[in-house]
Parts: sequence; structure tokens; C-alpha cells
Amino acid sequence: MLSLIGNLLFTVLFPVLVLQPKLPGVNWGVMQVLTPTFAFMLSALIPCLYLLVLQLRNRRASAVWLLFTLSTLINALASFWWIDGWTFALKDSSGSLFLATSTLVSLLLGKPLFGVVLREYLQLDRQSKHAVEAFLQGPGQKLVVLSTRVLCLKGLTVATLNTLVKHQLVTAPFGTPEFNAQLAGAVAWMVPVAYLATTVAYSVIVLIWKVGLGAKLHFPFTPRVWTEALASRGL
Repeated sequence: MLSLIGNLLFTVLFPVLVLQPKLPGVNWGVMQVLTPTFAFMLSALIPCLYLLVLQLRNRRASAVWLLFTLSTLINALASFWWIDGWTFALKDSSGSLFLATSTLVSLLLGKPLFGVVLREYLQLDRQSKHAVEAFLQGPGQKLVVLSTRVLCLKGLTVATLNTLVKHQLVTAPFGTPEFNAQLAGAVAWMVPVAYLATTVAYSVIVLIWKVGLGAKLHFPFTPRVWTEALASRGL
């Protein structure tokens, strides 16, 4: 719960407030102190820095950790590309495009990304690893592929919607107060959409595995429940 609140504060509320011409209850805004360009940079870099700190605190190197870190770094570096119009809208969708590209490449290579995500979530011990791997590399491979396709579709959907929304709402030239204010409005629109898309995508994935595993997989879908369900099918 605290992690969710932190994410909302740093990745939603903070950028929206920094990009506002005037902060609520006062007669000034951050861009009046830092200029519109630096206010934009602050709104982009602080959320990225927050996410990187969270990743570093985990201190667990993995393929998922690497991909998430790369995506965050790409978003941070992209903030230095000062553009507007279609190119800005497309650039601002780099995170979702990175997810779509990563999942698509993993499918083409025959190493579907969701398999990596699931293994990291389970944190398998020696006792259960053999049975779980037997299922994932056997009959469960179809479920892994379907789940990866869902993630790819989610990335493409969010990237497309984000590009269209930003292009429609952010029409002012970059570096102006109007640009920042329009971007704040677009962020306020897109963040709920992105969270909803993530919720829907993982709900579909859980449904796919629920159908595939039957009664063996049940709520609350903890790592232990997943491990027991997969291991029972791999024995």
C-alpha cells in the first residue's frame, strides 16, 4: 500500500503540480522560478530517479530488473530531447513502446518474457524448481506465450493511446508555460488509463492461468499458491 501511494505521489501528483502555472492555494508555480523548460525537466527526471532508487534498494539483479531499469533510463534520457508535436507524443510513449518491443523480441527469440517475470515472482527453491520448470517448459509454455502476448498488446495499446492523447492535447511549442500546462492535463488523463490497462492486462493473465491450472490456482495468488499449483502440474 505504501509503495502504491509513493508511486502515485512521485509519478502522478508531483509531475502534474510541477507543470501547473500556479500551485493550488498560492499565486506562483514552479515554472515561474525555474523557467518552463527546467520545470518540465524536473517533472520528468524526479519520477525516473524515484523508480531507479526503488530498483536499487531491491538489490536483486535479474532480467526483469535490468529491463525495468533500462526502460526508466530511456525515459529519463528522453526528457533531454526537447521537441513538440508528433515527435514529442511518440517520444513520451517510450516506456510502453519499450515494453511492447521487449515482449515482441522475446517471443521471436522463443524466450517469452512472462516466463522470466513469473520465475522472479515465484523465487523458487531447490525443492520446487524442478517440478515447476518441467511444467513451464512443457504444457505450461503455451500459457507463458499467451501471457507475453497480453503484455505486448498492453504496451502497444498504452503507447498508441498515449501518443494520440498527447498529440491532441499538447499543441503549444515546447518550453512555454502553455506546453507545460497542456502536458499536465494530458498526464492527468493518461495515468488512470495506464493503471487501468495494467490492471486489465494482469487480470487477463491471471484468468489465462486460472483456466490452464484449474482449481490448483486460487485466490490470493501468492507466490506459494502459484508455486504449489505449477509444481503439482509438473510432477
